[in-house]
Amino acid sequence: MYKIILFFLVITHQSFFGQVGSYYGAPVDAAEFCSIQLQMTSAFTTNNEAQLAVNKIINAVGISQRFAIFQCNGIDNCQAVTIRGIRYIFYDSYFMKSISNSANSSWTNLSILAHEIGHHVNGHTVDIIAASTGQIESWSLSENRKREIEADEFSGYVLGKLGASLFEAQLAINLSSFTGDETYSTHPNKTNRLAAIERGYLKAKGLQNEIMPTTNKGNELAEYYFYLAYNNQFSTNPNSGYILENYNKAIQENPTLAPAYNNRGVIKKNQKQYSSALLDFDESIRLDSKNPAPYVNKGTIYVLQKDYSRAMELLNFAIEMDPKYAIAYNNRGGVKGALNDHIGAIKDFNISISLNSEFTLSYLSRGLSKGALQDWYGGISDLDVVINREPQNAFAYKMRGLQKMMIGANYCSDFQIACRLGDCQMYNQYSRNCR
Repeated sequence: MYKIILFFLVITHQSFFGQVGSYYGAPVDAAEFCSIQLQMTSAFTTNNEAQLAVNKIINAVGISQRFAIFQCNGIDNCQAVTIRGIRYIFYDSYFMKSISNSANSSWTNLSILAHEIGHHVNGHTVDIIAASTGQIESWSLSENRKREIEADEFSGYVLGKLGASLFEAQLAINLSSFTGDETYSTHPNKTNRLAAIERGYLKAKGLQNEIMPTTNKGNELAEYYFYLAYNNQFSTNPNSGYILENYNKAIQENPTLAPAYNNRGVIKKNQKQYSSALLDFDESIRLDSKNPAPYVNKGTIYVLQKDYSRAMELLNFAIEMDPKYAIAYNNRGGVKGALNDHIGAIKDFNISISLNSEFTLSYLSRGLSKGALQDWYGGISDLDVVINREPQNAFAYKMRGLQKMMIGANYCSDFQIACRLGDCQMYNQYSRNCR
């Protein structure tokens, strides 16, 4: 029994961090926004229907996809949001599917999607993190209305290019917008919105000469390469060479693009190019000192180098900078766990989970720390959460089986599943007890 406990304590220290990288606008940020603001969360995915719907719009107007897509089922809509400098379109997969169905295409839903993309195209979306911490001022009502008009005009332009009638292009606003005084509203009234859609529609038909605007003039190519890398980074089968190549191109086109340095540093960190990664994180900090992501990433490298003091200093600073940054608490908990302060580690994992209940790694780490404190039942409960969410996580099965062994429960099936998933260490050691 002592050997088993010793093995458990050693292996936990290797597992608090996993492959977590703190990106600008990481999926955990998007998942947190989806969960808190929209009350429904799912994994970072770009399903076929969503991409088809987006492609209809960007191909119609000849622009590149300079934003990420995040599935957020339950909202029956889509929404343009910027989080930590990364532009997202949140979408409901059923909503997108209705758009991409060529046999029965919904012009109403397509116009809504075009409107949200129009916000990104026109550079309207304010970073919700920066806004919530007072780094930027909120817009006035009149400024909000102006931006809605520009997005409506873009929507009308898109639908005109796609072959809708003017009636079809205006249908969503006719069904949902209000009439009357708009003075105290963030959105224009129906008359003004319909007029904006008509202007965009007429431009698409060549009946007016103005060209639709694009965002961030002079930086379009850099952003194009950045989002090629970013979207591949969180795809089902990421290609690190392709990602690195495109971040390199983005930086070449715009050497002041702080997120590109940070995210490139994460790739280098995962490739164990620690010195080069640290240079990228330092440059990202120099360009944007108010984002906690590169501080957290520097801390992770120092953990890997067992320099826990410097890691703790950086993570404390990141938490001071953004007290709601779940990854920073998770990683600080990992440092405490590596130093055998499992009570302190659990406190940090608790905070991480309270800030973002979708952050599965914090459940895994907390389960390991509970096991290190011989709270086997609590550890098993956390590992249950991990396995329910990640049924292919061999390590979680192995560690749950080990904790079951400690309480005299049947551990054989967990070791067998872990072995079937590629980790046979515990099964080979204890299979003789499984009949």
